[in-house]
Amino acid sequence: MFGFGAILVLAGRAAHLEAVRHQQVRIRTQRSRTIPSPKKLTDVHKIRKLLDDVESFEAFRATFPLLRPFLARLGVDTSSIEGAFSKYQDLARQVKDISTVPDRFNDVFASRGWIMFERMDMEIAKKALAQAENGDFRAAEATLTEYFDPDFVERELRTMIPLRSFGPRMELTKLALDDYRVGRYHASIPVLLAQIDGLVSELHERQRGFFAEDTDMQAWDSLAAHSKGLNQLSAIFRKGRRKTSTERIDIPYRHGILHGRDLGYANQIVAAKTWAALFAVREWALKVERGELDPPPPAPEKGIVGTIRDIAETTRETERWKSWVPREVEWNHIEESPTPAQFDDSSPERALAEYLRLWAKSNYGHMARFIPNIFAKYSEEPLPLQMRTAYSAWRMNSFLFKHTSHLVPALAEITVELSIVLADGSTRRPSVTFRMMCEDADGQMASPKYPNARWVVMNWHALNIPG
Repeated sequence: MFGFGAILVLAGRAAHLEAVRHQQVRIRTQRSRTIPSPKKLTDVHKIRKLLDDVESFEAFRATFPLLRPFLARLGVDTSSIEGAFSKYQDLARQVKDISTVPDRFNDVFASRGWIMFERMDMEIAKKALAQAENGDFRAAEATLTEYFDPDFVERELRTMIPLRSFGPRMELTKLALDDYRVGRYHASIPVLLAQIDGLVSELHERQRGFFAEDTDMQAWDSLAAHSKGLNQLSAIFRKGRRKTSTERIDIPYRHGILHGRDLGYANQIVAAKTWAALFAVREWALKVERGELDPPPPAPEKGIVGTIRDIAETTRETERWKSWVPREVEWNHIEESPTPAQFDDSSPERALAEYLRLWAKSNYGHMARFIPNIFAKYSEEPLPLQMRTAYSAWRMNSFLFKHTSHLVPALAEITVELSIVLADGSTRRPSVTFRMMCEDADGQMASPKYPNARWVVMNWHALNIPG
């Protein structure tokens, strides 16, 4: 059956439908405004939204007694939700704790040449913070340096592939990685500094490099591209170094290194900080290439006609959920590898049949259409490439539908027996359960008859298939 998370989404959808159904028709005339740059990382949109979700659920818990009758009419097991509230309280505390890490991390480590970026391991950041806050900065920096080992750097370099402006720089960067892997830090560090500067200069609207004094590298909804992030890191790295010194340094001072003043730069910690800076810059560069430096414009006001239409559609959607009849199907009568046309247009089986037939043809591009909106929205690699990575280890010959459990409108589990060939040529026939969700154009859970709704494969990347 579906876990606690799916139940909560369902409950939230039900509460939303009931609230919208009773709203009053009104016209709002609120002016759009420019969203100011947040002073703290906890105010970055993605973190603030996470905290708002926690607050929303806490409000949902408080109003749950009033919603219980409505949820019961939808067939939701309200007792399981009540039993999970205590578990959620622990999760809420963890979310609130994690949300403080980016600000604390930058406050402690930015002056030492490290900043948070979205792909940084949160547990590593917390470990280093704990060591630093206990006064052991040497151990904290060792933790961060070890995190940026050559194998991690090689994996992280693959995430630079979607960045078009980095393509011509990849060959030199891989050579810098070769040097980094064998400890030739004297060679890798200058190459990386040059690529960081060139990448920023190419993308900056005024063609200012990373180390220029007036380079602003802020972007909406970004941890790295924040006034406490890349701007602060740039100011530290470009610090003037006017005297020649052979003393060991632990920060990649660009001017001192490239102008031959800091001769003690060739060490692992300086190299690791330079790699970390490159991957932080990547976060800003992706925002530039995607046109996401500024916040999206506010949604246009719909006026009274649009509001009435929304209420009418929400009312129809509420009735669809209320009138839903659960279905359990044993597919003993259907042949192997059925075509999508053999199923109802809005059924999860139709969508899954198409998905599996595309897999049999290794058509990863079209398979990517069945990835849920939330994955597609925040994906940092091309979706077809992710599909190829997830599925190319198996060649699928045929499939046989076994069982469908479709107990609520927007969620279904379909068990299928697959005939697959492994890389060594051997054949397997595992039974795999596909978790399907019906979502609207915004990625919210919806009934199959909702306008422009579609079925997606929730566990597309985590199928239990023998290797």
